[in-house]
Amino acid sequence: MPDLDELKTLCQCTTTQDSAQSSSEEEVVVPHKRMWMIKATAQNIRFYPPSWKDVLEATKKKSCLGLLTSTVSKCSDFLQTKGIEYLLETLKDFGSQGIGVDDGYWDEYKSDMAVLLWDDCATMHSEMKKVAHLIVLAHYKILPPNVDDKNDYEWEVCDNVKTLLQDGAFLWDGGRTNNLANEALGSFGMSYFYKGENVLVKTFPDLFADAVPEGAIALAVTALAAAIDKYKTGTYKQMKFMAELYQPIYDNVIKLYRDVQKDHYHAKKCWATRKK
Repeated sequence: MPDLDELKTLCQCTTTQDSAQSSSEEEVVVPHKRMWMIKATAQNIRFYPPSWKDVLEATKKKSCLGLLTSTVSKCSDFLQTKGIEYLLETLKDFGSQGIGVDDGYWDEYKSDMAVLLWDDCATMHSEMKKVAHLIVLAHYKILPPNVDDKNDYEWEVCDNVKTLLQDGAFLWDGGRTNNLANEALGSFGMSYFYKGENVLVKTFPDLFADAVPEGAIALAVTALAAAIDKYKTGTYKQMKFMAELYQPIYDNVIKLYRDVQKDHYHAKKCWATRKK
């Protein structure tokens, strides 16, 4: 198994040889639609031989772990930088174990592999959104009962959302502010991280052995805030879970979490919420 530099060289050589063998006539007659189909297929794991499937499955776990332990990535940053870094790390891990991969895929399809990884992260975000939506309706007073007038109903929903999001009030518990101990956060952690068929604790048992990790708590809070925010117009409005919109919330939660750890009372309650 060559090291990464050798792998890149081999792939470049393969690409150069393949390009030299293809005549200009062949390049002209390949329909644009067919090329698009090839690219689209390369963004599906079934396109790849077993050796690359193993790499991609391992890298999925690595990128998923990255979501739980670092800041939210923009799509462009992930596709151009972070996704490629995860792939190279996995290739290095495999190489150190003497595990090889099929030649001719890296240079041609590394961008498609990054898209595949991003789609997997998007699936994770989508699953978090579904859980968060159910949690916020169960734990927060967003939808007012017994209000028949449509305008009054929407006004009250808007007011409830504003109250919850102002100063992070949806994180408060028992009248003590900013302790990251609201019951909704604990319910989300248990439902998403520890229960169900595809829970992350099965993939990262050591990381979740004692409690939900710091980055995962920040991501959970961000998902809850995003779910509440969808009602800010008075009616439910679907919005993408985008880094550009929710990065400030994530960053503030990380800061808040570190401040909480300095207070004995709040740190104790926060730890109780994080525990499985």
